Amino acid sequence: MGLVGWWKSFNAVLLLAYVMTGLLGGQLYTLWRRRQGWQAHMSALPTLFAGERVLGQIVVTNSARMRADCVAEIQIGPQTFRWYLEAAPPGQQQSISWTAILRQRGR
Repeated sequence: MGLVGWWKSFNAVLLLAYVMTGLLGGQLYTLWRRRQGWQAHMSALPTLFAGERVLGQIVVTNSARMRADCVAEIQIGPQTFRWYLEAAPPGQQQSISWTAILRQRGR
């Protein structure tokens, strides 16, 4: 009965809303599947003082079953470091080595 009533008062805007909701659900499912496999490990950092050089390494692994993009980001003091890893194949490990000099405190 409800289906007949809906069909007789056919509303194109409502149908468009249903289609858009379905597409949004599909996009969210794809995003969830691509995101669930990322793992990142950062090397331990020593005690840091202002003006010293810092060396670090991040190992990022895509353990998902499909290709996916990843953004790795760390913040040390006021500096933010960000890397974009594009379309990493499943099971691949990527290593990021970085160097930074912490800013000295000043007045």
